[in-house]
Amino acid sequence: MQALETHFRLLEAGAQAEVCSAKVVGFQAKFEKLFSAWRKANSEAIARGEALAEARGWNKKDGTSLRSFASMEAQVIAQIPSDDRQRRCDELLASFIASRGS
Repeated sequence: MQALETHFRLLEAGAQAEVCSAKVVGFQAKFEKLFSAWRKANSEAIARGEALAEARGWNKKDGTSLRSFASMEAQVIAQIPSDDRQRRCDELLASFIASRGS
């Protein structure tokens, strides 16, 4: 299940980063550096998780999927007050600093 969680974290972080990059000055550069290192360190778990999600039908291109769920979460972040959004974006960055390679 850890691989599945890692795959979802990839989708979730990507969706949230789109919102944060559009709303928070300087976010994109910080995120890309941290996210790239995390993806590299977790590439095997991401691939296993993607395969598991695919096998379970959770990666559908249309309808309910892990990607659509991550997108809905990101839409919520886009609509919350700017100070709360800033906090969530900062937490996203911090999560990749705290979890280097995990």
